[in-house]
Amino acid sequence: MKQDEFLRRLSAEQRKRIPLSAVTAVFMELFAEYGDHPNYREPLAELLDALAGEGRIVLPKGKRLWDTVGFPRLPAWVEVVTRPEERAASKPVAWLPELSRLAAQLKQQAQLDDLARINAYLIEHRGKLISVPYRERSLKIFGDEHYMDQKVHKGRMFAGRLPLDVLYAFEAAEPMPYERPPSLLTGKPLLIVENHHSFAGFVKVNAERNAFSAVCFASGNTLASREYSLDAVGETLGTREYFYLGDIDPRGISIPIEVNAARRERGVPLLLPAVNFYTWLLRHGKPLPSKTQQPPVDREKIKEWFSDEHVIQEICALFSKNVRIPQEYLGMEELFHFAVSAV
Repeated sequence: MKQDEFLRRLSAEQRKRIPLSAVTAVFMELFAEYGDHPNYREPLAELLDALAGEGRIVLPKGKRLWDTVGFPRLPAWVEVVTRPEERAASKPVAWLPELSRLAAQLKQQAQLDDLARINAYLIEHRGKLISVPYRERSLKIFGDEHYMDQKVHKGRMFAGRLPLDVLYAFEAAEPMPYERPPSLLTGKPLLIVENHHSFAGFVKVNAERNAFSAVCFASGNTLASREYSLDAVGETLGTREYFYLGDIDPRGISIPIEVNAARRERGVPLLLPAVNFYTWLLRHGKPLPSKTQQPPVDREKIKEWFSDEHVIQEICALFSKNVRIPQEYLGMEELFHFAVSAV
């Protein structure tokens, strides 16, 4: 019954008071028929009122704890009530050795329920499993491929205490899109650029210049998830050198710094700044006002990405004026004027 599944999913939230945003997300996922409803708040409010009337959830009492954005009003949070008889009815679990220690540590019933389902699945399929992307495992254990999405962090569940390996699962990295020159050369560095217009230009120039084994598309913030695939690309193309070029603005500098922190932790080759391209942008690019007030990036942070003192000083000066230099200034027309060795 959807109502019971709704409660079970709310119970799985690792917090006592579940915020309205999480409640709404579970509701819209389970009750997809209300996706086109002129006002989804009405059926959601009816469901919450019914569950509260049955004593299965607790809603806030004070008016100030109900949102005022739409009608009918909805609670800012919901508490799921675990009935005493439900606790008593739960059978003792014969935990697998690899799960027993964690089971003794968990305090929340929802977490224990999740672990019990994992335990039962592993017992049923003992000796038959291979490692698969975790959404496949999530679908088979919980009946929902997205169920584990908010519970997996850096390849682990339960706040880092259960490696996905135990479930015969792994985090599938987003693929790193890349394009090789027609020569299909190998052994030269990879170039990673931040946006798709620059990607298109560098691909065309590299097709003639053969400066890189491939040009890769980072797509801004998605680099953090895609960079896991970078080393597989490098292995295929015979290189461990990865040069990166992004916009010269605080976010464009922060992205590779943050990615390198994760790569350093994993012990894989770090991204390197495409210094010749950054230098060209500083000399010839026209500073433009930032579209929004950029968060400050301190000098020490910039030094994590650049080692050239002159480059560091110029970038600090730009950021102090809240201006930026888009990488598109180094376009195809400009790239064709570079010496072959510089592209």
